[in-house]
This record gives sequence, C-alpha cells and structure tokens, in this order.
Amino acid sequence: MQSSSYQDPNIRCIDQLDISELPNGRTTRLLVSLVHDGIGRATRIPVIVIKGNRAGPVFGVTAALHGNELNGIPVIHKLVENIQASAIRGAIVAMPVLNVPGLVRREREFRDGTDLNHIMPGIADGNEPNAYAYRLTSRLMGCLDYLADLHTASFGRVNTLYVRADLDDPLTARMAMSQRPTIILHNPPADHTLRGYVSSVGKPSITVEIGDPHVFQPQKIRRTLGGLRALFSQMKMLPKRPLKKGPAPILCAKSRWLYTDRGGLLQVIPELAQVVEEGELIARQVDIFGDLVREYRAPNRGVVIGKSIDPVSPTGSRIVHLGQLAEPGRFPHAEEQATPQAAET
Repeated sequence: MQSSSYQDPNIRCIDQLDISELPNGRTTRLLVSLVHDGIGRATRIPVIVIKGNRAGPVFGVTAALHGNELNGIPVIHKLVENIQASAIRGAIVAMPVLNVPGLVRREREFRDGTDLNHIMPGIADGNEPNAYAYRLTSRLMGCLDYLADLHTASFGRVNTLYVRADLDDPLTARMAMSQRPTIILHNPPADHTLRGYVSSVGKPSITVEIGDPHVFQPQKIRRTLGGLRALFSQMKMLPKRPLKKGPAPILCAKSRWLYTDRGGLLQVIPELAQVVEEGELIARQVDIFGDLVREYRAPNRGVVIGKSIDPVSPTGSRIVHLGQLAEPGRFPHAEEQATPQAAET
C-alpha cells in the first residue's frame, strides 16, 4: 500500500486496500484515493478495518452509496465502537460512506447526477462516475468474502426495515434472516448494483434497507446493529451472545412499485408493513381545488414495504412498494432459520 500524509497522523492515505498488510488485533483507519477533481484534489473513501489476531472471513459493511441515505453511517460507527479487534476472528471492513461527493452535496447521486448503484462495477477508462465505481470495486471490494450494503429509502419515500437477498441461496438466506428485519424480499442480484457485482464474483451479499432518508433513526439503527452482531456470531467471527426473542420476518417472493396514472395531490393510506387485500383502497388523489380525481386500489394481496410521503405527485409518481407474500415452503433455506432469535441490541 502506498501511503501519503494527511492532517491526522493516525490515518493513512492509500491507493489500494490490502488487508494482509494491516496489523492484527487492531482497528485501523484509512483513506483510499479514488478520483481527483479539476485542481487535482483527491476524493477519498474512509475505511475502518477491525482485524483480529486469528484468521477468518473478511466481512464488508458499506453505507451511503446514495449520498442521502444516512442510517447506515451510525450503524458502522457503533459497530466499530462496540467491537474489540482482539475478539474477532477474521476482519470487518467498514466503509461509512461510499458516495463522498453525494454526501457532501446532500444528494442521492454522484455529482453529475449518475446513480452509482446502477453502474457497478464501473469502467476503468470511463467518465468520472464510471471511473469512480471501477476504482471503488477494484480497490476496495476485492479483499471481501461477504458484504452487507446498507441503504434507506430516498427523498419523498419511507421504508420498513427490510432486506434484499437471494433466498434460494442457503448462505445469503441465513445472512438475511440474521438481521431480523420486518420484511425480507427475495431479490436475486442480477443487476448493476454493488450487491449484484459483489455477488457475481462469488461473494455472498445482502442489501439492508434501514428506514428513511437523510435522518438518523435510533430504533432502526439499533436493530440493524443487533442483526449484524448476530450475523458475525453465526459466522463464528465473534463469540456467541445472549439472544432476544423477536417475530420472524415476512418473506416476499417479489415486489413492485405502483405508480400514479395522472397528477395531483396524493394521500397514501396504508401504514408500513401493513398487509392489504386485493381491491383495497391504498391512495386518494385530489386536484389543486381539493376535488377527488382518482382512487388507487391494490391489484393483489401484499405487504407495504415502502411508500410515498410526498403529496405533490405528477403522473408516474410512486405510490407504494408492494411485496407479494411468499407461499409456505417457497424458501426453505429462510424458513429453517426462522426459529433462532435475533441477538440482543
């Protein structure tokens, strides 16, 4: 690893993450250079590596790939605060913000408007966001064995605490169930997301959606932290902990967003995690005079994973993210994990 000076002498600036070069039994803070701006200033990703004295898995936990999705940041901070390197087998690689330009600008996308989570693994000789994505994946993700990518809803929407995972895969099903979220959505990672890329190179990965954008939500942060601790215990990276009872997550076979077919002021009726029946009223839309112009009903029975909270809704606006409930026995790898309870938070 090539180092350079930084204002904090305890934090090294490097170009490539190499876990083998880091000291055992210590927590190391690093800045990994990715791209440079028009006057040559480096954009660097903060990385915290908790490396144990014993060999074991390397588990990545990432947050803020969308710059307005903040709940994952304090999850990582608390994880680092509460885990001693001497207690770990293997290493935890925690990256509290992946989209540094987006976070600084308080925006979801990269500085040119590109959604980084749609272009992974990037292009080595591409434009700035593609080069950023390529260097992020090539310089940081190669050392990982597993990944939990932490997200939230975006502006104008709210989410349950839910997980996206391939429930047909035994290991990712176990990873998802260990989080004890409200909902788990079966979502094979066949796309250009970070989870999709990491999974495509043989590293089991999940996406954890932690509530709402641009806020810190303490309860959801605690639950996510507890889920990660439970996962590390299951993987024998940390000692076992006392367990706390909790309801089994709702399993969804698939999902879709429902959209408005005209414009107006929208009121979404169901609560998050509410099960709605086919034909049930889910939203009303009025015009600027307050006259009812449209009622929207559920096309099928399902559970509300997320929903819009923005009343100003032009044609094609999101209404609810509706999950289709899985039939019993559809995901045996997840169902067999339903009995163990989540670790205490």
